[in-house]
Amino acid sequence: FGSSSARGMVRVEDGWRLGAQHAKVLAQLLVLFSLSFDVSAQIVDLTDTPVPEKYSLDLLYSFYVYAHEDAPAKEFGPPTVRFHDLSSHTLPGAPTADVQTATTAVQMSLMKYERFWEFIDPHHFCCLRDDIERGRCEKDGSLLLKEGANDKDEGVIIHDIPFHTEGDGPVEDTKRILRETGVYILMFSNCQGSNPPVAVTGRVSVKNPYGYLPGTEYYKLPFYGWLSVLYTVLAFVWLGLSVKWWREALSLHACIAGVIFLGLMECFFFFVFFSDWNSDGIRSNVFFVVGLLSSVSKSIFSYMLVLVAALGWGTTRPYLDRATITWIQGVSLFYIGFGVTKETVLSFRHSHSLPVSFVLLCVLPASIVNGGIFFWVFSALGNLMTTLEERRQTEKLKVYQQLWWVLIFSLVVASCALVYQLCTLSSDISTRWEHKWLLTAGVSDMLFLVVLMAMMYLWAPNKHSQKYAYSAADCATTSEEKPIVSEWAAEELGGDNDEFWEETHGGISPFGDGPLPETIGATSRPTSAGVLQDAIADLEKMGLDTPQAKVE
Repeated sequence: FGSSSARGMVRVEDGWRLGAQHAKVLAQLLVLFSLSFDVSAQIVDLTDTPVPEKYSLDLLYSFYVYAHEDAPAKEFGPPTVRFHDLSSHTLPGAPTADVQTATTAVQMSLMKYERFWEFIDPHHFCCLRDDIERGRCEKDGSLLLKEGANDKDEGVIIHDIPFHTEGDGPVEDTKRILRETGVYILMFSNCQGSNPPVAVTGRVSVKNPYGYLPGTEYYKLPFYGWLSVLYTVLAFVWLGLSVKWWREALSLHACIAGVIFLGLMECFFFFVFFSDWNSDGIRSNVFFVVGLLSSVSKSIFSYMLVLVAALGWGTTRPYLDRATITWIQGVSLFYIGFGVTKETVLSFRHSHSLPVSFVLLCVLPASIVNGGIFFWVFSALGNLMTTLEERRQTEKLKVYQQLWWVLIFSLVVASCALVYQLCTLSSDISTRWEHKWLLTAGVSDMLFLVVLMAMMYLWAPNKHSQKYAYSAADCATTSEEKPIVSEWAAEELGGDNDEFWEETHGGISPFGDGPLPETIGATSRPTSAGVLQDAIADLEKMGLDTPQAKVE
């Protein structure tokens, strides 16, 4: 009894007898380990695949199938399994005598996972002559089911793999209907007494009522389709606001536009990827790689956007110091490398025999970097809110407090989803596969969208956008000092001076209705034209000649 992921096996010798307890425990471990590496495609190509060792079973893949009445879409009728051009043949150097024994001993079976132990006895799963005499099976060397079970059952399909030589014609395809919803195991069995170098070539495909997508992946197709539509709407909304208030635009607005674009790219290419997979049954590496790179880029770009906002970039400081920028660049590079590695390994772990230790080695670094980024964000955000509170910049403080609660909400939901996923790992896979996509894609993508929409709402372009921008006057303001306003701020504010200062500082503009200074050239209108006009007026009062120049 063996597995494609772990080539261990239970050999049955001396009348198919083994220590019952040890054989059963080993068999269960091998089945569970095999199912942790489920299929990533509904079409399995076999090219010169060696047959299992004698008296053994190999668990190749697991398929997730919806019965016709349970399927979310039913364009193609009931689900089917097709054995296409499946045949065995010898490898170079095989003895002729041994080849003849292989012609009827190798079989391919499809069996429901939840009923596996109803069909298979790990101590006796190959048909012997005694079993034929007792009527339990019809052919020596074929797969033997437990007493009371037979190959007419809806939960099991057994297919003989014919032996093929060069002079033989094409092998006829076999198509069977699957009538029950569930997880199906694809198995190799070799019940021959000898072990010739025989290989199998052909294809096994399982098609659901809606197409070739596995049942665990189907809901991602409409999910990414609707997300693409939503990101498109957000892109047009943000573009419209940016064009309308382009004079008030901040660097943060351009960064948010970049995140929207990357999110749209990710959802669009994953939608095309799953649509193509559903139609052809083969994964497109091109669409997958582009979608993967867009996904990782979107994640790190958005994390860094929240981080630099929490560090006060454009709010309490005009720029970040060189050391901080170097750290951000380093973390981003590490995240991209670890993120691409993690997503690639998790995607292909189903179709390749990857050790659990290797999978964990690829997943843990990305998770550690992710946790470090979140810790950095919350620490920086806490310090920023303290600074804003000390400077009594209440408008900016309210914005970051709202962002804080949005991030807390997202973190709590993500933690609950992770705990739930860990708790369900020990549960039967046949009871949770239909909702698996929610934990692998749905929760994380929806949480990301919630945070993005919150940032769009908090920092939407409007006529008061400059209120949230960095200003030297904000940094110089204390509870005992009168606000100082830079010349560029006064020019930009125009006639809304008093309104702005009343909203942000609770007082009247320092260059409002107060008395004019007595110094020549001083003015309450801090513009170049205003300074020149006041200086000329002062000279006229003193009886001095004024320059013959027109003041615009």
